[in-house]
Amino acid sequence: MFEQQTKKNIYDEIEEQLVQPLQMQDWNRSIQLKNGNLEVSKFPAYHMWFSTRDMARIGLLMLRKGKWKDTQVIPEEWVEEIVTQRTSYQEAQKNAPILKEDGLDLGYGYMWWLIENTDDNKLKNAYSAQGALGQNITVYPEIDVVLAFKTKSDYGRRNSIQTQMKLIRKAVEIYSPN
Repeated sequence: MFEQQTKKNIYDEIEEQLVQPLQMQDWNRSIQLKNGNLEVSKFPAYHMWFSTRDMARIGLLMLRKGKWKDTQVIPEEWVEEIVTQRTSYQEAQKNAPILKEDGLDLGYGYMWWLIENTDDNKLKNAYSAQGALGQNITVYPEIDVVLAFKTKSDYGRRNSIQTQMKLIRKAVEIYSPN
């Protein structure tokens, strides 16, 4: 959809608008790949592969409300917009019963899962981007922390949603500002 609307290559735009401003260290344009059958859907998938440290940079950009060092890379209003609830955790659980099993109530914004209905102050306002094979960026605004993790696809394994939620909770359990 992006390329159809803008007439620009999405990977070129990612490189210009995110990779360069965030000084990503591991982005490799040559391994990024579009995938999909245009006979089935007119919107192909745009797979993006980031290293864990570059994923953490994206999380830090979100934590800082779109600002990287002294530059506003993404408008603050857009950061707020994409992490605003569009689907409640109740609706998400109804449509994806597996979400009931993970122990956290997850609503949904624009491509970000929102941790809702929690009494844990460290988890309040937290949100998470979850990608293929269990790639995960979780932002904890209340404690000023970003968590990024993934598994190496070469190993042929993935992090399940339950594993991701355990890691998100464990990070908060062991967090100590001292």
